[in-house]
Amino acid sequence: MTRDLPLVYRLSPLLCSLVAFILVMLAIFAGYSPGILEGYDILLVDTSRLRKQAVDRAVDLTSTPPRTTETNCDGVGSLLGPLCESMTSALPIASSAVASPADRSEDKAKDTRQGIADSAMGNAHIRGFYTLHLLTVCEGDFAEDGSRQVSMCHRFFSNEPSKISALLDTNLPDEPLDSHSNITLTDLGISNRLASALDNLNTFIKAAAVLYSIGVTLTCLSFLLSIPYVFRNAVAHRRYFPPLIWANFSVTIGALFFLLLGGVVASIGAVAWRDRVNDLGEDNGVSAANGRSWVILAWVAFTLMLVVLVSWAWEVRRVLRKRRLVREQSGENGQGMPMGARRPPYPPGPLPPAALL
Repeated sequence: MTRDLPLVYRLSPLLCSLVAFILVMLAIFAGYSPGILEGYDILLVDTSRLRKQAVDRAVDLTSTPPRTTETNCDGVGSLLGPLCESMTSALPIASSAVASPADRSEDKAKDTRQGIADSAMGNAHIRGFYTLHLLTVCEGDFAEDGSRQVSMCHRFFSNEPSKISALLDTNLPDEPLDSHSNITLTDLGISNRLASALDNLNTFIKAAAVLYSIGVTLTCLSFLLSIPYVFRNAVAHRRYFPPLIWANFSVTIGALFFLLLGGVVASIGAVAWRDRVNDLGEDNGVSAANGRSWVILAWVAFTLMLVVLVSWAWEVRRVLRKRRLVREQSGENGQGMPMGARRPPYPPGPLPPAALL
């Protein structure tokens, strides 16, 4: 018979599953609201250069085409030709006389256009970045030192807008900058393909969130099933230990599977869509980057659950070995005979008369 394992060994699956459960919960609720693990994002979309493009577009929309004073004396005839040329030569002198007031007027008009654009874009609030987490997409601006300042977060599984293109569109000016035109996402350089790529970011994030929700449920169940195993001498009879070990082993396999699948979807999906956004937004002021802190958090939790699985696999091996030893020591194969023995062709005792012939 195998001896019972020490308490320290029996505590390892309990403690590892508890820590893994806490880490998975942190990975799920990171970025749920401003101030909650803001830096643990899966993907960062940098849109800080879009604001400058929006201001430049606003200045273009409020500008007026310049007036020209070009003259042509080719078609006036031979009699009026000298008179036209003399008048044309006098135009630069007259223009130079009024150049200073005209320049001041043009500068004043330019300042007015810039003021209108700044006023309109001041109400636009185009964010500097968007961060995607398992449950939310957060928006904010970069500080002067490069740090992030998250302003608000939008939940994926709700009725509020959560796609980056929709959030960008709502942050543009509602009123036109002049009598007939306003700024759109196309004016900012965001093509339909780029907008579609930004919208599709939510797809793999939601898939990873569903997988992690199942994984954290099974991780919690694995922790709860580890409690009676640790204190089994006080809460259960020994004949219930093998079913408890098999239950822990099965639940841990399920938790490990969904955590692995969710981590792969989130990590590989973030890399793939980062490259796509960078390719489409390279010339439009949009870029993307992966979040390393969240990846480390997720895979540390997976590693802890892998340790739990190894512990339960060792326990399953002990159960199977103990069962084999019990059968060998009992010396029976189900027919009352020793293991490996063969039944004689006739019962033991005096030989029959036919055998003496």
